[in-house]
Amino acid sequence: MALELASRKYRPIAHLDPEVIRRRVHGAMARRGFSSSTINAVMREIGI
Repeated sequence: MALELASRKYRPIAHLDPEVIRRRVHGAMARRGFSSSTINAVMREIGI
């Protein structure tokens, strides 16, 4: 579920600066209640 959300949020903003991508994806996942450790693991997995 977390990986699906991150991938869905990442695709439309992939052309932006990496820091902006990390901030936006992290914020979207945090608002949906994912822990920081889960968010960081997912972002490493999709290469952000």
